[in-house]
Amino acid sequence: MASIHQVILDGRLSQLNLLINRIGCNVNEKDSYGRTPLHLAALSDQENYGYQVARLLLQGNADINITDFQQQTPLIYACLLNRSKLVQLLLRTKAIDLNIIDHD
Repeated sequence: MASIHQVILDGRLSQLNLLINRIGCNVNEKDSYGRTPLHLAALSDQENYGYQVARLLLQGNADINITDFQQQTPLIYACLLNRSKLVQLLLRTKAIDLNIIDHD
């Protein structure tokens, strides 16, 4: 698993900030499920934490339109999990493609 994914799963927000803003790690790296760090933010059990992670990732130019192996985007997961604050953040992102659909 990529270090950025592990940092997010471990809840280490300050280290995530360091990875993105100082080290310049790949914010679009995929894990073994094809999920990017932004997917993990949307899937977080802690809505506020997921929102904070997503903000950092988007500031680091995370691609909001990447799908995982199930053809899900971070926005689709945020909607499915009723993460309204995160949904609003993602919808304000200029690069969002609202035409991406899931295949389920």
